[in-house]
Parts: sequence; structure tokens; C-alpha cells
Amino acid sequence: MKQVNEALHPAIQDQFNAFTEMVQKLLRERGINQDPDDPYFAKRIPVTDLNAYPELIETLQSRNHVFEQNKRLISEFAIIVTKSRLDNLQKGLEFPGNPTQLIKPRTKPLMDHEALNALIAKKPPAKRQRVQPLLQALAELYPNVLEQQQHLYRAEHLN
Repeated sequence: MKQVNEALHPAIQDQFNAFTEMVQKLLRERGINQDPDDPYFAKRIPVTDLNAYPELIETLQSRNHVFEQNKRLISEFAIIVTKSRLDNLQKGLEFPGNPTQLIKPRTKPLMDHEALNALIAKKPPAKRQRVQPLLQALAELYPNVLEQQQHLYRAEHLN
């Protein structure tokens, strides 16, 4: 396998090739086989080769199960953290006051925002009337009974 590097001077290229051939010859003499595979890549041992230690097979399977559970838990935790960060980001982006207008509106508002806010603040909140249809129906059917119950209720709570 000759490598030609055109950037090197021809004399240096010849020396490099000679040195590479000498190294290959020494490796062949010593019986060292250069494995083209990645030396840092470890292949998994097939489960059939572990017949001598059956409890080891169970341990490996349980470790895989625990690993999968931890992987799911960590991914769920990451989702929760991301959601909480987004919620906090949205809460932090609430600016006080009116936003600045980037584009001028074409129509003029009928009322100034400050005057509108003051008017809304002055107006008391409207109380909703509690609707109790069952009591109204009972009062129509039995007017005396409802009055007696209200009288008894007041008497109990006043004493």
C-alpha cells in the first residue's frame, strides 16, 4: 500500500516509503497483525458464549433493563426541566407598562389608554346574582316551608 504525498519532496517521499516498508517487515517478522478495525471498539460477547456462567446472563439482562429505565427517567426529567424553563421564561417576559409600537397604527384610538384604565378602575365590579333554581322551585311549590326553614336557621345561628 503505497501512499504518495505530492506535497513532499521526491527524495523525502522515497525515504518515507522505505521507512514504511521496514516497519511493515518488522511487524510481519514479529507476527503482529495490524487489525484494520478500530482498537477502541469492543464487540459484544454473544449470549451463547456465556454458557459457563448462567447467572451472568441474568445479570446482564437486568442491567440492560435498569439502563432502559434510567434512560426513560432521565428523558422525562429533561422534558420537565425544559418545560419549567420555558414557563419561567414566559413569566420573565411580562414587561410592565404598554409595549412600544414598532409600526404606527393607521387609525386613531377613541380614548387614551391611561384614561381607559382609569375608567375601568373606577367602575365597581358587577356582582353576579346567585341562581339557585332548586330553591326557587321549592319556594314556588312550598312557600311556607321555606320561610320556616329560614326562620329556624336564623334562630340557630343567632343564639
